Amino acid sequence: IFQSIILFALFLLLTFFTISFLMHVLITKPVRHLVLLGQQLAAGNLVQIPWKSGQGDEIAILSSAFSRISVYLRNLAEVASHIATGVLDGKVHVRSDQDILGTAVGEMLRYLKHVADIATKIAEGDLTMMISLRSEHDAFGKALQQMMTYLREMAEVATTISTGDLRGQIIPRSGHDFLGTAFQRMTAYLNRLATAAT
Repeated sequence: IFQSIILFALFLLLTFFTISFLMHVLITKPVRHLVLLGQQLAAGNLVQIPWKSGQGDEIAILSSAFSRISVYLRNLAEVASHIATGVLDGKVHVRSDQDILGTAVGEMLRYLKHVADIATKIAEGDLTMMISLRSEHDAFGKALQQMMTYLREMAEVATTISTGDLRGQIIPRSGHDFLGTAFQRMTAYLNRLATAAT
């Protein structure tokens, strides 16, 4: 009977170590790995998370979710990096109607493309477009409106000068207003020429 008790105790001990080993391999180790990956994601390290398909347990589902989060954040980081270097050809993949971050980055990208299109048209001399503000704090929109107003004013000055009307007084907006200063000097010079000719 003593031998049976020892064999039974050895069997229990072996079973305990086997179960402990299996729990470590199947649960503890994968959970620790996911915790480490979660910490890396939280720290901004958008690591490639390996996802083992074929497993249907909760750990595999959680691993799949971490993998999708990492891919999603890498996509947004890539678009943001492109925007930071002036490249506006990125594409944001909005995940759902509740995807606030993806929607915001997509809206930002569309707005910056719109601003770039307006700036290109202004550079081509097109001063006919109307610029509407997206909000009362729209810094780009306000700057474009001011630039458009100024360029239209300068175009009107040039048109007036081209008809021979030199009566308008041109006051540069600042010491750095090269266009306003040039028109002011040109008008003063043309006035002197007109006075000398009479």
